[in-house]
Amino acid sequence: MSQPAVHEAQVAVDDEVQVAVDDEQDDSYSEIGTSIASSSTSLLSSLREYHQEHGRTYHRYKEGSTGIWAIDFGEKHPEADILGVDLSATQPGSVPSNVRFEVDDIEDENLEPGGYLEIQETDIHVRSADGTLKPEHALSRWGQLIMEAALKLGSAHFDPLKLKELMADAGFEDVSMSLYKFPTNTWPKEEKFKELGMWNHQNFMDGIEALTMAHFTRALEWTPEEVSVFLIDVRKNAKDRGIHGYWPQYIFVGRKPEEKKEDVPAPAPA
Repeated sequence: MSQPAVHEAQVAVDDEVQVAVDDEQDDSYSEIGTSIASSSTSLLSSLREYHQEHGRTYHRYKEGSTGIWAIDFGEKHPEADILGVDLSATQPGSVPSNVRFEVDDIEDENLEPGGYLEIQETDIHVRSADGTLKPEHALSRWGQLIMEAALKLGSAHFDPLKLKELMADAGFEDVSMSLYKFPTNTWPKEEKFKELGMWNHQNFMDGIEALTMAHFTRALEWTPEEVSVFLIDVRKNAKDRGIHGYWPQYIFVGRKPEEKKEDVPAPAPA
């Protein structure tokens, strides 16, 4: 299976954001996930009643994450008033007095004139600037198969680069696009990219089966066992520090225009 074509903007990422490879093994990152585990918290038992399929639990409408980051920010900044908005009430029962949560759909059409919209999109295809990720690698094939399955399920692959044009067409002003690299693991040399790779790796490893199982069993007619076997090689590729892979991350920001005040004609003289 051939490697998907690289977008022009992704080539620009290689030119603008150089991520050096760490040729030395750092023992402090040898056990990815040890420090990450302590950053999580337990959910209430009533919040664990999800839809199940092939041994996987799936998201229900208006059910989501725990808002840990908002609670942490509130503890560090007691002078601030923190409002968390989520599709589900999955927050811990005890939160700081300056932190509150609302169950709401933040994607409702309620952006005020002059307000800013930020959209973050990740290209599902893993890239490597130095060719260490090959088309035959399971990690490369995984992205292609996810895209194929999504198409069969009625959700065609969306090119993130079209978002800037779409936002401008919708009337947003001063639309900008920023490009970032999210490493697949701790292969980068620079500390900030290494840490980003650690978190990104853990996030991918924790979610890869949930991301894959429904797509492959429903659309590609794989058995759960076939999916599990395939994901063994995907995980191996994602963990391999000799594969210098990354996901392109796109961030778009645009401003909703201010409402134009209509000129009211002066009253005619009496």
